[in-house]
Amino acid sequence: MMGLLRSYDPDGFYCELNGLTDTPLAHASPVAERLDKMRPRAMQRHARDCEHELFNLGITFTVYSERDAIDRVLPFDVIPRLIAPDE
Repeated sequence: MMGLLRSYDPDGFYCELNGLTDTPLAHASPVAERLDKMRPRAMQRHARDCEHELFNLGITFTVYSERDAIDRVLPFDVIPRLIAPDE
């Protein structure tokens, strides 16, 4: 692994990408390969672009109990959750 996954360590926890192994699960391989081609700055830029797009589309919520009630982007994971076809 060379890109984003180079130093990835789930620290013994189950991971949807690798399960409990050091290599991607079969159904997760395409995502792992794509992530491995990305650099951290590219992923940060991608996440920021996604957040801007969600805001522009109005996919937001407001916490009215806070003093500065501003629109916030609905939380999302820029890396999708991976579910095996049989699940």
